[in-house]
Amino acid sequence: WVSVQLAREKKVFRPGYMHAGDLEKGDSSRPDFKLDLINFFHAGESGNDDQIRTESDELRQLISRFPDTQASHKAQVEIAGLELAVVQRMKADGKTYRDWQPHVASAGQHLADSGGAEPSTVEQYQRQVAALNEEAAAAAAAEVPLAPPPVVTASVPRKRNVERLLKE
Repeated sequence: WVSVQLAREKKVFRPGYMHAGDLEKGDSSRPDFKLDLINFFHAGESGNDDQIRTESDELRQLISRFPDTQASHKAQVEIAGLELAVVQRMKADGKTYRDWQPHVASAGQHLADSGGAEPSTVEQYQRQVAALNEEAAAAAAAEVPLAPPPVVTASVPRKRNVERLLKE
């Protein structure tokens, strides 16, 4: 049970209680409360891949609905953290840099769009992004370039001068 109070335009209703699960699909016109709801009902970086994807989608919806708010900037930082958690899982599963590099790029972009929210967390995530980018660059440089395929030229049969052959 959680304490709630419904407020509509100019009317505020008596406080009451609800089952927390009933709020899971709740919505709010207040971006900070919406962010709190998302964080309350999701496992964050410790969730499984589907949970992380669902949370990221909800955070993206918040950003789209409430652009340039403190909550949307915090959501950008949270998405970056989720992307970096996915990268760590992919690396642990033996995936190559080609598989996880798009998530690193996404995390970097979300950090760039964070608008100064959560500066210490942003700095920590930026260091992780830089280290992962260096790791990917080193792995790319270490790859043995494949030899280009051999060029095959087809010989075109020459047209024979039939008259000249007949004379001979």
